[in-house]
Amino acid sequence: WTPLDFSGNLDGGGHTVANITIDSAIMDNGFFTILDGARITNINLSGTIDVESNLFAINVGALAGRVVDSVVAGVQADFTISATSLNGIGRTGGLVGILVNSRLENVGFSGTIQATNMTTGGLVGAIRDSSAAMTIFQSSVTATITATGSIESPVGGFVGSLTDNYVTISESYAKVEMSGPNYVGGFIGYLGSGTITDCYVSGSVTATADSFVHLGGFIGHV
Repeated sequence: WTPLDFSGNLDGGGHTVANITIDSAIMDNGFFTILDGARITNINLSGTIDVESNLFAINVGALAGRVVDSVVAGVQADFTISATSLNGIGRTGGLVGILVNSRLENVGFSGTIQATNMTTGGLVGAIRDSSAAMTIFQSSVTATITATGSIESPVGGFVGSLTDNYVTISESYAKVEMSGPNYVGGFIGYLGSGTITDCYVSGSVTATADSFVHLGGFIGHV
């Protein structure tokens, strides 16, 4: 599958697009590259993503590498994802690499994520830079996550890095078996700002670094 930008309205009618194979090494990698001003509803995706890139700070997610000013609802992804950044720290999420000014509702990811030099989350890699209130509501992750890298590569079972006061995550969960280097949390790897209510985690969380470890069952670093 060759990823493409999208800014329209797509209602999948509950159908599944299966056996997707993505091995591109572009800036934004996923079923879509960038969703900008889009509305995606009622679709299921399954397949594999295998990305190794020399581009600076790539984004990888089953649905889209980057989601901006969009609404995603009723979308489920079952993927095996392998992502390696060879130039700077990228962002990998089970569903979305980086999320800005967008709302997720009743979405989910299941599968396996292996990431190197990436900010990694079971649902979203990084959330930041919003200019208005946004929510992630009634969403879930069931995944095995293995991440390697430096202290700049936080790992979370739901979101890798959340640094956005406009964001509220509610009524969501992560069921994970995961490991990462330094900032490792069962739900959020690195929480700089944002609001989390009525959420939970189950599974196991392991930090692999020899020093400067911030490890938590729910949040690695606040």
